[in-house]
Order: sequence, then C-alpha cells, then structure tokens
Amino acid sequence: MTVNTFDRKHAEGFYTSGDIAALYGLQDGKCYFCDAQLGKLGEKSPFHIDHLSPISKGGTNWPGNLSLSCPDCNKRKYNQDTAKLWKKLRAEKGDSWYQEKIARNRSHTARKSQLTKERKVERQESLALIAEKLEEALTAEIREGAYASPSEFKVSVDQLGVYLSIWFNNSHIEFPAPTQAEIQTWVKQDYVALAACLVITEALSGYLKVGSKKIQVSL
Repeated sequence: MTVNTFDRKHAEGFYTSGDIAALYGLQDGKCYFCDAQLGKLGEKSPFHIDHLSPISKGGTNWPGNLSLSCPDCNKRKYNQDTAKLWKKLRAEKGDSWYQEKIARNRSHTARKSQLTKERKVERQESLALIAEKLEEALTAEIREGAYASPSEFKVSVDQLGVYLSIWFNNSHIEFPAPTQAEIQTWVKQDYVALAACLVITEALSGYLKVGSKKIQVSL
C-alpha cells in the first residue's frame, strides 16, 4: 500500500494517513468484507484501499466511501458496487455470519461520516484561502493594468463535483479541480495567472474600464 498520494484526479474528496489508521482500527485490522486478517500498518502492501462506490461509477475519495480489504476481496469486487460480493460471501459463509458482519460495518458509519466531515471542512478552508489570495492578486492586476476600480468586487471559489469554479464579478472560469496536495503547492505566480485570466475576461466583456472608457476590441 502507498498512501503518499491521498487524492485522485477527477474524483471528489481526499483522505489522510490518519483516516486510514482510523479505518484500520474500526475494522480491527480485518478485511471489511471477509474478515481475513490484514497486514499491519506500516508494512509493505498490508491491504488494499477499496472504494465502496467505485470511482469509475462516480464514487468519491472521501473517507466515508473507503474500506480496507484483503487482496482477494479487492480482486473479486473489482470496479463493481458491493452487492455482488456480499451475495457471494453470504452464500459461502452463511446468513448468520452475513447479518453480523453487515451490522458491524454499519456501526462504523458515524465515525466514517465524521472523518468525511473533517476532510470537507479542510477542503473548504483551502478554497477560502484560494479566494483570499486570488482577491489580492486581482486587486494588484487591476491596479497594474490601469483599470478603473470596479463598482463591485466579488470573488467566489467553489468545487462543483470534480471541477473548481471561480467567479470574479461577472466572469467565470472552471477547470478540473486540483488535488488537496496540489493546492498546497500553489505559489504567488499561480494566483497571478488566474487573476490575469479573470481580469482580461471581465475587460473583454466590457465590465472593466480603463479610465472612463470601456475596453474596445477590434477583430
């Protein structure tokens, strides 16, 4: 197992090594599906991190959608939802085992939901920081470009599914959302580039002015 990268491009959400340790504890170090003993945390490839609702079918990367499984169950489930695997395990291990196992897994729901909530708060804090730094870059871009100060100044940054959506007044850009790790590597030049894109879009649309005249574009 490698947990150096906790995000996936084009998948909403992320998790941390602490979340994996928490899931390991909730599962008592056993496979989420068949109860086989998993390897120990810190060992090389001790288990597989499975997405209960597959990424390929719109599943997220939040902790609530994760389980730790043995290699065999991960292979048997592949990129399907869990229903088919549970049906096979129920036939193999009996109804009593199945009912008890499902009940135990459901008892983890509250804690997994809390982990997801914590990661979502962390993501929102990151988006708020982007908005703050972008507002600073926009202010500088407008000043250095000799544009008249706009009558309003609204900046919003949201994540819509797997896309990052940024608004500056009337102008909007949207692109595949960077991972949490990528956001943490952004530097001043990244915000300057975004600000330049938004300012020129706003100007070409006639909403930003130079002095008292609207920008005119000749094609």
